[in-house]
Amino acid sequence: MAFNASYRRDGTDEIRLEITCGWVQGFSTTGRWTATSKYVVDVGAEEKFQVVIDDLKSQAGPQSKADKIYGVDKNGKKHKLDPNATVRQNTQFSDGTTLELRFPNLLG
Repeated sequence: MAFNASYRRDGTDEIRLEITCGWVQGFSTTGRWTATSKYVVDVGAEEKFQVVIDDLKSQAGPQSKADKIYGVDKNGKKHKLDPNATVRQNTQFSDGTTLELRFPNLLG
């Protein structure tokens, strides 16, 4: 699961995102994802997704490809994430779909 929800002291929703960094072995459409690092970001659900990218860059380093973050659903379909949308809009869907959040490492 890509996230866990909780509440902050002020009553707003907080989401804990688990994000992997890695690369695809083999062909990009049929290869298997190999995670090389895992990052955790706690963020307000209504904050812009850019906050997640900025936090990843502070954890993984400014040279990282954190700005290339995307989601993958259970069927393997990639979902582009909008840095200007809220965290909730990018990670929670009305049909219950959850995404595995990924970004490529420097080799990927």
